[in-house]
Amino acid sequence: MKKQSNYLKIIYFIKFFADALFSGYLSMFFASKIDRFSFEYGVLLGVIPFCALIGNFIWGFFSKNLKKNLLLIKIIISLESATMLLFITIDNNFISLLISTILFGLFNSPCFSMQDGIGSTYSKEENVPYQSIRYMGSCGYLFALIVGAGLISLFKNNYVYVFLIALILNLICLILWFFIKPFENVTSEEKKKVTFLETISNKTFILYFIAYVLIIGCSNVADSYLFSRLLEANIQEYQYSLVFASEVLLEIIVLILSTKFLKEKYYVMFLKISVSILCLRSLLLGLDLPLPFLISFACLRGIGWGGFLSVHILILRKIVSNKLITKAITLLTIALSLVNGLMTLFGTKIYSLLGINNFYLLLGGIQLIGIIIIFVMKFKFKEDCINK
Repeated sequence: MKKQSNYLKIIYFIKFFADALFSGYLSMFFASKIDRFSFEYGVLLGVIPFCALIGNFIWGFFSKNLKKNLLLIKIIISLESATMLLFITIDNNFISLLISTILFGLFNSPCFSMQDGIGSTYSKEENVPYQSIRYMGSCGYLFALIVGAGLISLFKNNYVYVFLIALILNLICLILWFFIKPFENVTSEEKKKVTFLETISNKTFILYFIAYVLIIGCSNVADSYLFSRLLEANIQEYQYSLVFASEVLLEIIVLILSTKFLKEKYYVMFLKISVSILCLRSLLLGLDLPLPFLISFACLRGIGWGGFLSVHILILRKIVSNKLITKAITLLTIALSLVNGLMTLFGTKIYSLLGINNFYLLLGGIQLIGIIIIFVMKFKFKEDCINK
């Protein structure tokens, strides 16, 4: 039987491509319909992470084993595609947009959580490096950044046509999921229902969870306000697009190199280096320096994030075991959604009070706490996840 991971690589590429064309332009779509300085505009952006939190909890609750998760992801993508269709067909009044956005938030983030859990399971079963599956997603995202700009120009800023292309790609992903078959040798252990409680009873996971939320949560916030930070140094919009593309390109390079050269015994060390780079980036962006230096520091995100993605799922799988990986990913995603939602509501007020430079120094300081946890904690892995 053909390796299922080969299908997963295609799915990752197309799914990330579709998401970049849809989620990546959603804020611009809102701005074309509603005043971007209005309360309604802020509500539309702020509701997404909170709905992602709820959606991840609901769908994560139903997660049981690989066979069940394969069914769930087909249902989730079907519902996500239906909400994407709403954006294309409904009237563009605030209430209609709000309902569509709420529904989209309930399905979009859980889809990626479920996808990562399944991808991790197949990479272990078929002895395929997880990084080789994940970097296909980054490649899809980078390609979408290039193609998306051309599509917006071609369709004269009519986002409906771009969303339609994203919808078609999403439906292609749905079809491809039907080619992914569960393993024939499913054990009785894998058939047992797993719970969130079983995951959070793991002390190593709790420490990793806290560090993850502090480091990656603040890294995401730093990304959200990066354009505002670079505007202080008079960056042009086309330059910012190049910065974003450079970050993704560096991420892909690091993922590819780690797939070829990174050995399992160095996973934890590589994790420590990667999160340290993310923290250093935030601190450096807090300094009052010329634009070329700030652009260089911003691009550190590609190196740090690429390194983190290379080992995060692999280490997490060893901490909680393969059967709990989807639950663990879901809990981490829920926490990130909460951080992103709160910062969407209060982030602007915080950096207005502190100044954008001090805001980034604050983020770096919070990340430093998470890094200390990573450096001092003892990574206790499940016995069945240790290579003997």
